[in-house]
Amino acid sequence: MAQIAISVQDKPLFIWDGGEDEILRILEKFPETAKGIGVEPQVLAQSFVFWLRKGRLSKKPSTQQMQMMGIIWLILTTDTHDADHPGPIGVYAPNTDFVANFEIDNNKHFTIHIDATSKFHS
Repeated sequence: MAQIAISVQDKPLFIWDGGEDEILRILEKFPETAKGIGVEPQVLAQSFVFWLRKGRLSKKPSTQQMQMMGIIWLILTTDTHDADHPGPIGVYAPNTDFVANFEIDNNKHFTIHIDATSKFHS
């Protein structure tokens, strides 16, 4: 099992713990849910990121759970941009801890800085 610590503008938001089963469930269920409401998964996940400009998740538990799932899905599907560890973060997430910091500007743009905090393992 590994952890992904999520921050917004360098302020901790939440820590997600999960293993291979949880990762596979998110990678499968989030796109199904998004498409079920008529939205592409990438669009829905990105909309959840923009909600984070306030530095918090929704207070409504069901919405909060969906936001967290979308944010984790976005991280898991992001490419590592590491020649020694090619592919999406999700390949390495079952056995590697990560930190992800979202930087969101006022022009509806954001960047995600993702770093492994333990040795990369696949």
